[in-house]
Amino acid sequence: MKKKILCVSPGPNIIDPKTGTDNRMHHLVSQLSKINDVIALIPEQHINRNISVPFEVHGFKLGSSPYLTDFNVSFLKNLFNLIRKENFDIIHIAFPQGILTSKFMCNLLGSNTIIVYDSHKVEGDAAKEFSNPNLPLIKRMAEPYFIPLLERIAIKLTNHVLAVSDVDKNRFIQKYSLNPEEVSVVPSGIDLEQISKSKNNDYKKNDSEIRIIFHGLYSYFPNKEAIDIIIDCISPKIYKMHENAIFLIAGKDVPIFENKNVRSLGFVDSIYSLLKSSDIAIAPLLNGGGTKLKILDYMGAGLPIVTTPKGIEGIEIIEGNDAIIVNNVDKEFINAIIFLIENYDERKRIGINATKIAKNYDWKNIGKNLDSLYNHLTTN
Repeated sequence: MKKKILCVSPGPNIIDPKTGTDNRMHHLVSQLSKINDVIALIPEQHINRNISVPFEVHGFKLGSSPYLTDFNVSFLKNLFNLIRKENFDIIHIAFPQGILTSKFMCNLLGSNTIIVYDSHKVEGDAAKEFSNPNLPLIKRMAEPYFIPLLERIAIKLTNHVLAVSDVDKNRFIQKYSLNPEEVSVVPSGIDLEQISKSKNNDYKKNDSEIRIIFHGLYSYFPNKEAIDIIIDCISPKIYKMHENAIFLIAGKDVPIFENKNVRSLGFVDSIYSLLKSSDIAIAPLLNGGGTKLKILDYMGAGLPIVTTPKGIEGIEIIEGNDAIIVNNVDKEFINAIIFLIENYDERKRIGINATKIAKNYDWKNIGKNLDSLYNHLTTN
């Protein structure tokens, strides 16, 4: 059943995605566009007419903070005009911001449009889990209080919530006293077709190198924290035993440098090509919420992974079979990396098993399931 859908992105770049958050929104909107009439309302700075997308795009001027989207005059004006002009069946909104004004305008215009909150994590929990030292002091103090309040308001006003995992679904139900049927799991995924088409770009300087990869948005504190741990703690200890083990670090805003056994590459255009040239993936993550798309990327590329429970959160695997999970980033974590460096057969075995898990997270299947959910919501 063809539907009219408005997809609202308060911040993520869904035209030319660079981060995991960008990628989730980009792929969900693209998949919905295969079957439905989709219009996207996004920050105008992300509009790139040189990049073809399968959906109609409208822009608004981004204000001082995406979290204040509901008070952004440009956003309000463009949102109002779209809702007034188009008879939307569903408004799909990434993040809690924008839901308040969408609900208000739908009521004002007498529209029965279904509003869906596409969560990327439980924002109310994530804001309180850690204090991002990259933020100004005022924002750092306000964030643990403002974001949970914003999400609580959004939950009360929305018709349905999308969670990235069963873990997040259960937390939404518990935290906000929701009925289970009000929350659906729509996991983040990977583009298996794009991975298979990607070429193996050779980043090694000699055949004996064992390349160990981590990538992520550097301005996102949990990623920066993990990168600092790799540089300061993990790589020096590995170097003492295996000088041929090279740590590759990549991602938007990542500083570019090279030392003994660390090559920090900055942003890489083809992350899948980089993954295909690697031997091991690690994710020493201690903070952050939601499903980590980098883990799915590593699985799709067939890499054996050493990570923490926080890193693998939301992905169902068998420890030791599909990935190695270590509770803390300590001696045991380093020993797990050494184990994979020294055991080629185990690297291959775990990597092959990870690839099988990745097939459950193909964007095409996720898109079809989301469309089926929206058919159900609009007919009931």
